Amino acid sequence: MNKVTYPRLPASLGILIVLLGAAAAARPAAAGASNPNELRLGAYFVFYHSSASDLSGPYVPAGVNLKVRNVQTLYAAYVRRLSSRFNLE
Repeated sequence: MNKVTYPRLPASLGILIVLLGAAAAARPAAAGASNPNELRLGAYFVFYHSSASDLSGPYVPAGVNLKVRNVQTLYAAYVRRLSSRFNLE
């Protein structure tokens, strides 16, 4: 059975991302500024333990299953404000 592994973010990088995000969120917006472009950077830290038993089907090889534990994912996005109520991400 092949095991798929994904690289983990170093703890220091995760802390840096969180601090930069907090600093950007705490910065007051300039009065009357209307920039329709926005860059977002962050990280998701999800802590859980999930698994699925072996899958079965006509074209599924034997031993295919899933085990997921603490997931760390980098988040980066470009957001364009289309109107006061709609954004395109």
